[in-house]
Amino acid sequence: SFYLSRCFCCSSSYLSLPVFCLLGPVRVDSFVFLRSETCLLRASLPRMPGREIREELLEYDQAPDPHWTASIFAVWNLIIRPPRCRYNRLALMQDFPTERFRLIDQVCKRRHFHINNSRGVPLAVSYFEPIFPEGSRSQSERACIVYCHGNGACRLAGFRLAKIFLPLGISFCCFDFAGSGMSGGEFVSLGYYERDDLAAVIEHLRNECGISRIGLWGYSMGAATVLMHSPRDPSIA
Repeated sequence: SFYLSRCFCCSSSYLSLPVFCLLGPVRVDSFVFLRSETCLLRASLPRMPGREIREELLEYDQAPDPHWTASIFAVWNLIIRPPRCRYNRLALMQDFPTERFRLIDQVCKRRHFHINNSRGVPLAVSYFEPIFPEGSRSQSERACIVYCHGNGACRLAGFRLAKIFLPLGISFCCFDFAGSGMSGGEFVSLGYYERDDLAAVIEHLRNECGISRIGLWGYSMGAATVLMHSPRDPSIA
């Protein structure tokens, strides 16, 4: 059987690619390390009956093609650092220019603010909520949909959904993941660290905005983030 024991990882000096090995029912850690001056293959085999743990290091005199190596890094960089969706405050205010506005018969208000995730990176958040009379049931039981944008996008992609949920009496929240839009950070992880961004937003909505029920809406990388976070929070609708 084929076993893949590690995910992609890279640093400024190395690019690591997982290698498939056919060794029967044995889990093997195998990587190819590419450097500018040499090419190394390191295979580490676990202990088996009649076989000792061994490490083999094969070094080749000929360096890899620098153009090929540069292409690999370019593809990898497109994944972890896609072109950033940049916008200004004017674009942020375009759909909802005033703090209070009306959609159909529902009076609503919006707020733009920043919070920090668990790593201390600031996240840009937009929160829209319907305004209900004091003491109404809708005010005591407040629901919110949190929109998670895709790779290379930003929170502006979710503004159109606010116009759907607000007339239904449902609050709406969208935000820029770390490494996207107006949030801090330089890289994205396609959902792995973004789930911590989502957790920080949900915690703020519950503690500071009085939201009691939360639903998630994700697109592309945002959908992956939703799937990764949902098992950690069973209360998500």
